[in-house]
Amino acid sequence: MGKSQAPKDPMGQHVRVHYRLMDCHAWRALSPQARALWLDMARQAGATRNGLIGTHLKDSQGDRTGLHGRGWTSHHTVLRAARELECLGFIEKEMQGGKCGGGKTPNLWSLTHLDVYDNPHKGVHAHAATHAYQRWQSVEQASEALRALHSKKVKRQKLPLLAADSALSGEKLGADSAMQPKPKGQKLPLAEPVQKARKTSKHAGSQPVSKSMPDLRPTMADSAEPNSYAIGRGQIGAVGKPQAARLAPRDWRH
Repeated sequence: MGKSQAPKDPMGQHVRVHYRLMDCHAWRALSPQARALWLDMARQAGATRNGLIGTHLKDSQGDRTGLHGRGWTSHHTVLRAARELECLGFIEKEMQGGKCGGGKTPNLWSLTHLDVYDNPHKGVHAHAATHAYQRWQSVEQASEALRALHSKKVKRQKLPLLAADSALSGEKLGADSAMQPKPKGQKLPLAEPVQKARKTSKHAGSQPVSKSMPDLRPTMADSAEPNSYAIGRGQIGAVGKPQAARLAPRDWRH
């Protein structure tokens, strides 16, 4: 009688997460995003694809293993979760991709609890599972490693201004300070105000206040009939016209 085969799972293929892995200190220190990424990476590994796992969002080179179709939308979130998994020893980088790798291929990762098969055309060599996540002795130790990982920030070094000025001589500093523009808050002194002559009034007989610019317009005092206001207005209105001679009144009695 032949050997009976094991019954197939009616739900199909699946990802196995052993208790040994879930109960370790490193797994308990992971963030929820890192655990979700590990499950999606285990889905890509399958039975023989461990070592060819990618963390790219979009599909590339004909494969449909992009994480965008599984709800991942942020490169920063995926990168942060992948760094946690690599720091605690759940994944290892098999091949460097991106611009650092000299092309547009994504990084290739492997799960440390599974064996890696040889894949020469991808540059991946076969090796046994390392189980690097077991090196942590406590949850606090693994959490401290994650805090140190996320606290690493590259800051630009800014030199103080006094350090650059100290190399200059005193004479050069004085010349440079004289050429520098004045600060915005400092106000320049105002020039002395120029006294302007006040305009003369339009009414006849008014005298100008300022003596610097005398008024040369004719007034009623300069007219031929200073005692007659009507004749004075007529002379001013008819400028340049000859004045008509006044006739003596006739005596109608003769």
